Parts: sequence; structure tokens; C-alpha cells
Amino acid sequence: MTEVTVQREKWRIPHIYAANSHDLFMAQGYIHAQDRFWQMDFWQHIGSGRLSEMFGSSQVETDRYLRTMGWARVAQQGIQEMNAEIKAYLEAYDDGVNA
Repeated sequence: MTEVTVQREKWRIPHIYAANSHDLFMAQGYIHAQDRFWQMDFWQHIGSGRLSEMFGSSQVETDRYLRTMGWARVAQQGIQEMNAEIKAYLEAYDDGVNA
């Protein structure tokens, strides 16, 4: 990874400057997790029909409904159909989130 600069303006909005796309997406994932990790985790639970893991048995019916929507399956299918460049960007973003 080359040097990446993140500047936040007075409203705390990050502006990311990177020498290449890989580093840009990795920094974006890192900043996104810094600012919105709970929201990201919450939406991941919604998308996979796993809200009851967070909120208990009151959400089992919601999970059942969400799983019938098949969003996780569609997302996995979409990943299989992506070209290598887009996959590499998503992997860099994921590395940033996990950092």
C-alpha cells in the first residue's frame, strides 16, 4: 500500500487521496468502518436474515421472511459473475473494513 491521505472537512466528511484504486478502496473501507461499523453490521444481519442474533427470538419471523427474499443468495451469485477488476476493488475495501 502506498501513502494515502484522508482529510476531514469541518463537517467531518472524509476526502480520500490515493495513488491507485486498490489503496483508495482499502482506505474507503477503513474509513467506512470507522464511521459506520454498527450500521454495516446491522445491514449485514438484515441482508442475511440474521436479526435474531442481535435482537433475540422476537425477530425469528422477520429472519424467516428476509431469508425467503434470498438477498444473500443473490449477492453470492453476483460475486461469482463479477469481473476480476471489480472483485479486486471489493476485496481491497473488505481488507480496509477488517483493518
